[in-house]
Amino acid sequence: MKTTHNIQENLVTLAIPFYGLTTRPQGRLENIYIKLIANPQTGEYTQAGLCVWDPKKLPHLPDWLAKQGISTLLCNDKPLDPEKSFTAAGISIHRKPHADLPEMISDWKERHITGDSILAA
Repeated sequence: MKTTHNIQENLVTLAIPFYGLTTRPQGRLENIYIKLIANPQTGEYTQAGLCVWDPKKLPHLPDWLAKQGISTLLCNDKPLDPEKSFTAAGISIHRKPHADLPEMISDWKERHITGDSILAA
């Protein structure tokens, strides 16, 4: 029988950059992230809310994401500059170019369950 504790152990906290309609200089990282709690076994997820990164308070994005409890960053854009710093902070990056949110999560779930690498080049 699955207990609440066992179910919670299976949950993964994801973050998705909110690209929105904000303008920013080329190459800058997003400041707003959608935070989701996902169950990779069922594909169910809940929106936990929005998180706003203030680089003036904590300039290293991977460290800030880790403090938010994020373990996976889902992206639909070009690779970030040094992705190794995300890995060092314990954050994997799953990339699905030009995908919308449900498609990115579905692709992440498929790779996560089958054991394929979550880091996509």
